Amino acid sequence: MREPFTQHAAEPSGWITTFESFADFLSDWGEVVTEAERRGWGIIGLCC
Repeated sequence: MREPFTQHAAEPSGWITTFESFADFLSDWGEVVTEAERRGWGIIGLCC
């Protein structure tokens, strides 16, 4: 996943600038989704 991230998603001015921060984000988001599922909660995405 590192190469596609570097090619398509890495933006020096964005809030995720490295593959490592992207991987951390995915891991943390996985914990959120897993916990929500365990509790029977839903998840929505809102654009700010």
